[in-house]
Amino acid sequence: MFAADDDSAIASSLHRQATVLKDAGDWDGAIEILRSAKPHMERSGVSYPPDTWDRLPRYLQRVGRYAEAMAEFDYLLSDLPRRANHSFCDDDNVSFGEPKQKLIAEFIAVHRQNIWRRRRLVQMREIERLRRLAKAQAKGTGAYKRKKS
Repeated sequence: MFAADDDSAIASSLHRQATVLKDAGDWDGAIEILRSAKPHMERSGVSYPPDTWDRLPRYLQRVGRYAEAMAEFDYLLSDLPRRANHSFCDDDNVSFGEPKQKLIAEFIAVHRQNIWRRRRLVQMREIERLRRLAKAQAKGTGAYKRKKS
């Protein structure tokens, strides 16, 4: 039990560090910290909310690493059954059998919907970012302005 408690404390500390780095503008540092927090979150006894799990893909999108963000969302979707079972495995207030399975199914449905909603938001932001880049290129201004020879 102590290992799970240690993992929970480590994950919490790493998330705080990631926030500090993000606030300081060090997005890459924050991303690396969040990557290192993920295994601790998986091993801990805490049932983390979707906002905690999807910080990493949101940060990745923020710095233009869209493909990595989508891969993280795919991971979150594929990992839902494990997280659902983990959330209810030690709960003495949840009986085994059909009621527990119903709770797990509801957990998965709600969290899947949250992940898809966040994923869609990231996709919309990426589309808008690409539109702005295309517009800047068409005008010959912005970060992608070609140098005159």
